[in-house]
Amino acid sequence: MEKNDSSQKSAKDIIMEYFQAADRQDWQSARGYLSDNLSYVSPVNSFDRAETYLKYFEHQYQIRGLTKLDVKKVFADGNDVCLLQEYNSQIMCF
Repeated sequence: MEKNDSSQKSAKDIIMEYFQAADRQDWQSARGYLSDNLSYVSPVNSFDRAETYLKYFEHQYQIRGLTKLDVKKVFADGNDVCLLQEYNSQIMCF
């Protein structure tokens, strides 16, 4: 797998570029930004491997009608990044 050149980028920059690739639904490019041993925690679920996380995220776009991530706030402390976001979906729940 081809990795994106991230040697000069901050963790925050890498995260933002990942989400830009995901918004384009460019999953191959998005995977290039992920470490094999990533840590993802949300109120709904958590992942500790890149492949399972990416599969879940791709599923959100394809099955649930996710159309765009609306980033509200980003906090960074070295390699730790916290992203507060809102998912915009085409699915309406009643």
